[in-house]
Amino acid sequence: GRPPGQTRLKGWNDNDVNMLFLGRWEERKGLPDLLNALALIRQAIPNIRLKLGGDGPMRKKIFEQIDRLGLWDIVDLLGIIRDEDLPEVYRSADLLVAPSSGHEGWGRVPVEALASVTPVVTTDIKGYREAFGNQIFVTIAKPRDSVDLAQKVIFTVTLPKEIQEQRKRDGRKFAQTYDWDIVAGNIVTYAESCYRAYYAQQD
Repeated sequence: GRPPGQTRLKGWNDNDVNMLFLGRWEERKGLPDLLNALALIRQAIPNIRLKLGGDGPMRKKIFEQIDRLGLWDIVDLLGIIRDEDLPEVYRSADLLVAPSSGHEGWGRVPVEALASVTPVVTTDIKGYREAFGNQIFVTIAKPRDSVDLAQKVIFTVTLPKEIQEQRKRDGRKFAQTYDWDIVAGNIVTYAESCYRAYYAQQD
């Protein structure tokens, strides 16, 4: 459900399940896996739409795959989204999928989505594991496995309403621990404890 008084971006229909992908279109980001998954997902969730953000070196390959799988009727190209427009894009989505196959940092995009109360499906890779650990409000799929990814998206979308709402609340609370003021405070506390430990050894 949308938070009260919150409207979606123009062209993001309330009757659709709007699935968001944001990222550079390159091999490690897993977009081909997501498109293969989308062909399966639409069989279970006919009102699914993929809102596809970003661009990159795989553009020709990605467009050919969308052609081959016959997905143009459910794919909307968003292009590269400006930072100031991101919060509204996240809030308009019903879920964000981050299907990377590896070489990711701690997962800025999934954390930003959680902060915007948007459910997240990620892959089980090092960077995301470090960010989310075993948090149950994030659904984790096997990397490079479009069948598992499809199942995890269907699972997330079809969870009972009250569980979805609880996961959104937990996700938002978790994302707030990455708020810069809190992170900076943690760094200062850690630095102070190192400093104290060092001087304790000098006594």
